[in-house]
Amino acid sequence: MKRKVAVLSLVMLFCMMIFTGCKGKDDTKAKSDEYTLKDYKGVNLKNSYITISDSGEAEETYKSSKGEVKVKFIIENEDGTAITQKNMENYKVIDQQPEPGSKFSSSESKFDYAEEVKLKVKKVSVSNSSEKDKSKESTADASTSSTPVTNSETKKETPEESKAESKESTPKSTLWNNQKDTELASFMQNWSASMNQQPYLQGKVGQDINFFGLSLPSDIGVVGFSVNDQPVSMVFSSDGTGNADYVVVATYRYISGAKNSGWLYLFCYQNGQPVVLVTGQNQGMPDGRIHFKFTENQDLINEFLALNS
Repeated sequence: MKRKVAVLSLVMLFCMMIFTGCKGKDDTKAKSDEYTLKDYKGVNLKNSYITISDSGEAEETYKSSKGEVKVKFIIENEDGTAITQKNMENYKVIDQQPEPGSKFSSSESKFDYAEEVKLKVKKVSVSNSSEKDKSKESTADASTSSTPVTNSETKKETPEESKAESKESTPKSTLWNNQKDTELASFMQNWSASMNQQPYLQGKVGQDINFFGLSLPSDIGVVGFSVNDQPVSMVFSSDGTGNADYVVVATYRYISGAKNSGWLYLFCYQNGQPVVLVTGQNQGMPDGRIHFKFTENQDLINEFLALNS
């Protein structure tokens, strides 16, 4: 009898161990990686990482150090046209739900997706404004030509006025060019050596640099950026022209040997004035944005100013 009781006790103990082990596995499985929803507002669909199939299904893969998950997008178009891979470049996002910076995790899976996002888009119209301007110009020309000009209104141009008009009609040189880019690259090589921060890598179109998951310059205009905690718009340009708060012409990054800290510099123009922005952000923020500030390094400031003097 005692032997039976002992055997029964061992069996019960073994079952409890199995149950506890399974529970531990379930608890471990429940723990999942957390992701931050990007800011898509104001972004042209073609410049995002959203992929749209021929059937109209839209999704994006979010990656982290622990794995990756898929986010599904339901796109609502103002004009009712279905968004496809072919026409997505004609539309930009004007609203999104949930809001940027919202948190979601891989355990909260909706079928094959970790999160479902609703985007509202509208058609980007670039030609309309230029056509209106042309229309205004042609109307002005027509009204001017139909007005009779008397001899008293006729004015002979002076040589000085001719020179002034010629000077105004001469196109201004671009803010940024290959020569300036090469000179800045040479300076950054010497400067990084003096700072004992080598190497500083430059990001170029088709040759992105990675800064803690941020790809540059590809992510400029795609990922939400802030300067001094204020949301701003940015574009990357090879000549310094662009319609944004900051027009970036050069990107450089340094990551320490420990791979957990570094610096990212953006050389850009704010209202045509050269400025240098810097960030050391190495992880996501609650608002889903990358936060920059104006650099205090006088060497970088002076060099960029000299290249634009």
